[in-house]
Amino acid sequence: VMTKTQLFRYALLIVNLFSGGVMASENLEVFRNDLINQSSIDKNAIMLGIESSNYVTYSKDANFDQNPYGLSLIYDKVSVGQAITFSMSAKSYWTPEQSLLSYTRVDELKVSNSQRILGGTYFFGRKKYIWSVVDEDWNLGAWQPLYMGNYIRPESQGLTGLISEFQMSGARATFYISPIFIPNIGPSFSVRDGQFETASPWFSTPPQQIMLGGNAVAIDYQIEKPATRDIIFNAGAGGQVFFGNSMSGGWLMASYAYKPVNQLGLAIASNFDLSTSNPNPEDYGVKILPYVQHHQLVTIESGYRRKAAHFHVGFMVDAPMKSEIPVGSSAYVMNDNYIFSPSVSYLATPSSRIRLSVLKRWEGRDEIVGDEATARIARSIDRYFFTNAIKAEYIGKWTDLLRISLSGAYDAYWGGALINSEISYRPQKDFEIVMGIEALGDAGTPHSQDPSLFSAYKGNDRVYGGVHYVF
Repeated sequence: VMTKTQLFRYALLIVNLFSGGVMASENLEVFRNDLINQSSIDKNAIMLGIESSNYVTYSKDANFDQNPYGLSLIYDKVSVGQAITFSMSAKSYWTPEQSLLSYTRVDELKVSNSQRILGGTYFFGRKKYIWSVVDEDWNLGAWQPLYMGNYIRPESQGLTGLISEFQMSGARATFYISPIFIPNIGPSFSVRDGQFETASPWFSTPPQQIMLGGNAVAIDYQIEKPATRDIIFNAGAGGQVFFGNSMSGGWLMASYAYKPVNQLGLAIASNFDLSTSNPNPEDYGVKILPYVQHHQLVTIESGYRRKAAHFHVGFMVDAPMKSEIPVGSSAYVMNDNYIFSPSVSYLATPSSRIRLSVLKRWEGRDEIVGDEATARIARSIDRYFFTNAIKAEYIGKWTDLLRISLSGAYDAYWGGALINSEISYRPQKDFEIVMGIEALGDAGTPHSQDPSLFSAYKGNDRVYGGVHYVF
């Protein structure tokens, strides 16, 4: 058995091996170059665009919009002063025919000191950060919340609070603390006369009826909105240590946080009487109660970069705390998740990169609070879309005018696959034409009876296009 002293010496040996006395790079943004999910438009710009989509295999409710189109405005600017740096990244989308598809989101909004103070850089506001390469690679949304208007293309949004970063010889330490919580943003919907309405194909409508005594009885839904303060004012804190050089050689990174789960939990309270043969429709109301669940996150990752290749391996533990499900309601309990993911990226040419990633996820057994039949009404797909998956990606700039990105993933557990491709053509520096295809497939496995990204949204194959102008 290893003693505490031996464990400490072993930890120091690992640190020395990976740090080697080399100065750490100025930031972790170098990892973003390995992750093939970046916009083709340069940063620090204001962009106006026209976008349109067509869901070619769409087969859901006629109330959904199969051909949405609209105007987009992206603001992504950084202003550096002698003392203060201000940056903001936001997007607005407006569609004239479907108000539920319009949105405005702010992914980053922060101020920081331009010069180090007491050896540190302090970011106040909402900031995106590489807390975990695995999390960003697979868009898991464990560390940072996601904008999920499209489940094939979830987009990271920053944590909100104070982030402090301190550079040392061969190492970096980062700390995060916040009394404020902003959860994931999903597809928009409304509830009218007890029924759900939406224009998004990415919103899964819960059952509208229940069979009782041979009769179909409509379910009357109500969302019991918690007070804003009960959602927003949930504190979180965490930190990260990094040893080595992310530009070349080996590196080691460890992160920990205690914070709210970015996805809100949903509990159900109902007054169903399953014993009667003559149901009264007024007796079958369902209250949906959103709630905040806290969890602990631990990530340990390491990598080695040599010339054009970068090898990486990471392990993440997501452990929700004791259930915070509202009293008197029913729900599935958020369970523990353990995620292991190795990857390799290779710079094939100065302007093209390929990446191969594998993910394996283990989770705890399902636990239910309250009545199982009632809890199933609010059950949705897993918080993490992938279970036993492999992903291959390519991004390349073939000429100064043409950029191509391709991505494909297959999950053996769910028997599902997705393809994501995009071509952007820039005849002028400030002008871009974008075209892309997204497709989901579901071959079916014994696990397909449970809801998953592939089984629930396999009809959401999409062709899209847009024209963007940069100011």
